[in-house]
Amino acid sequence: MKVVNNIIFISFSATTVFIKLSHAFPLSEENDLNQNTKNIFSNNTITVPLISEMNLNYHGEIVLGTPGKKFNVIFDTGSADLWVPSIQCNSNGCLNHKKYNPNESSTYINNMDSFMIRYGTGSLSGNLVTDHLGINNVKVKNQVFGISTNEANFFAKMKFDGVFGLAYPHLSLKQKSPPIVKLLEQGYIDNLVFSFWFDKNSKHKNMGAELVLGGVNEKRYTGPIKFAPVSTKKYWELTFEGVNHMGNNIDIISNRAIVDTGTSLM
Repeated sequence: MKVVNNIIFISFSATTVFIKLSHAFPLSEENDLNQNTKNIFSNNTITVPLISEMNLNYHGEIVLGTPGKKFNVIFDTGSADLWVPSIQCNSNGCLNHKKYNPNESSTYINNMDSFMIRYGTGSLSGNLVTDHLGINNVKVKNQVFGISTNEANFFAKMKFDGVFGLAYPHLSLKQKSPPIVKLLEQGYIDNLVFSFWFDKNSKHKNMGAELVLGGVNEKRYTGPIKFAPVSTKKYWELTFEGVNHMGNNIDIISNRAIVDTGTSLM
C-alpha cells in the first residue's frame, strides 16, 4: 500500500484500485494528528523481514523464552493480541506448527489467566503467560502473550505459527501492553510508529515485504508522506469518499474500511 497525494493506491495483479480518502494532509501541516506523527523519522528502529506466502499473507520471525525458540507470526494490524501455539495444544489447528513449552524457558511466568479470540476465519483459546520476546536481536523483557491450547481447523492450513497484533490495545480484552509499547518503554524505539512495505513482484525468492517498528524506511517510497485520521481507535479504520476501478466508480454501502495487513482481501 502506498499513499499518493490524498488517495490510497492498491495494486493486485494487473488490477489497480483507487480509494479516495475523505481527509488527508501532508506531514508539514500543523494539526492535532501531525503533533503525534511528525517525528516518524528515527534511526532508532527495528526492521523485520517478512516472507510472502503466495501474496496471501506475510509473516516474520520472533523469538520467545530463554533460551529462545523461533516462531513465524503474521504482523497483523487487524487484531491486537500476540499468541503462539502451546505444547498442550492437540487440536488440528496446531498440527505442523512450532509450539511454546513453558517448561523449556527459565523466564516463563504463569499469569493464571485464560483468553479467547474470535477471528473471521475461526477462534482459538488458551492461557496467558509472561516471558521474554525477541525481535531481530532485540529482547523485550516480560511481555504478556497468549499460548493457545485449542485452535480452529483453519489454522492447520497456514504456514505461520501465530499472530502478532498491531491494532489499538483497546481491541484486546486481556493484553493491554502490546510489544510496540514495551519497545518504547525499554528504549529500543523512539516513537510509537510502525510501517509496512510490500512487494508482490519481489525477485528475492519469497522475501517480499518488511516491517519497520519505530519509524519508516525512506528507501521504500517516493514522494511526500500524507496522513489520514483514524476514525475509530480500535482498528486502523479510515473514512473514504469513493472507490474507483479502471475509471469506473464502484457503488459502496459503507464509507469506512480498516487497513488490515492480516489479509489480502479488499
